[in-house]
Amino acid sequence: MNVRLGLGLSSNGVRAVVVRDGRVQWAAELSLDGRTIGTTVSEVIAGAPLGRWPRPRVVAAVGPAHAQLRRLEGLPLITGNAALARVVAESAGRFFLRNGVPLITTGVRKDGTPNGEGWAAAIEKPVVSALESACRARGLRLAAVLPTMCVLPLALRGDTHTWLDGDVRAQLIMNGNTIGVIRRRIEGTECNAAAVSPEPIPALGSLGTDGWRFADAYGAAAASIRDPLAYRPTRVASAAPVLRWRLAVAAVVCAAGVAAALLAPALVARRTAARASAALAALARQRDAAATAQADLARVSDALGEVAAFDRDRRSATLLVRDLARALPTGAALVALRTDSAGGTLVALAPRAALLLGRLERVSAITTPTFVGPVTREVAGSTEVDRVTIRYRWAAPSAVPATAARRR
Repeated sequence: MNVRLGLGLSSNGVRAVVVRDGRVQWAAELSLDGRTIGTTVSEVIAGAPLGRWPRPRVVAAVGPAHAQLRRLEGLPLITGNAALARVVAESAGRFFLRNGVPLITTGVRKDGTPNGEGWAAAIEKPVVSALESACRARGLRLAAVLPTMCVLPLALRGDTHTWLDGDVRAQLIMNGNTIGVIRRRIEGTECNAAAVSPEPIPALGSLGTDGWRFADAYGAAAASIRDPLAYRPTRVASAAPVLRWRLAVAAVVCAAGVAAALLAPALVARRTAARASAALAALARQRDAAATAQADLARVSDALGEVAAFDRDRRSATLLVRDLARALPTGAALVALRTDSAGGTLVALAPRAALLLGRLERVSAITTPTFVGPVTREVAGSTEVDRVTIRYRWAAPSAVPATAARRR
């Protein structure tokens, strides 16, 4: 919410308006009646409906009786506003009438001409000091002071404006959005304000038929404090009064800062510990999952090892019978064959037992064939043969030739 307090100062009174978001919320006027400017301004501000927060911006417009607005010629061709303002301030007696009163000059508002011309203002220093003191006494800061004649176009309609300030009659003629002509004349007697009735803008129309009287105050509230014709007082911290509520706020803020400084490490440590605990819990879950996976992997590895060992140590009965059949001499036959994990036992019929034993010794899958029991002679058909029982052991896998392994 944008709240502004505009002050209009003339030689016979002070007007004030409170503008909230472009609408006039409050307006008041108080005549000097022998009082000082500072006292009158302070009394007017006291009646304004101003909240404690946010504090409004105060801008004042000073009438032509105490402020001069002139078109300056012969200015140096420099573009810096600050440099032009210093030139005007150092040559104030050349451009403005002093009349024994110290003046405060403003910057220069260029009018677009290429020959070093522009508008500048001079405001009586006692008036500015009185405005500053009155605002400071009410806990406000004076943001800017402008001549009334440069803010009238913000509050009145038309291109020609006449303003009366005591015995001074000033006329402003606008050239579009720029100042065209300023005429300032001293009548010698106080001018009749009733003879001037300009047309105010709709925002001032809400104040009634005499709303135009507050054109200077409203124009001040609507003006930009960055206008080159605005004098912005330097803010001095030591000159501002220290209000109780400000001391209370400062104390509360200081206490809050101290408390934050004391509690912040503990809060940060607690928060860090909570984050670390959460991270450790997550790591613990991952560790348990990894341990479970490792145990499953170990079981699978053991199973695969057993399968590999079984595949490495297993004996093919078909291949064994094939190798034994190839090793039998002519006229021999297998009668029985039994195998176990260590080897096996076979019963065979052969023309000669010694020949069969020799042939079995060349079988690569077995080793150390040995007779078990007696060797007996039997008649098979019309031929006599030896019945033998032979015990053998399995040959080590490394002892099996590569060709035999491939055949398996």
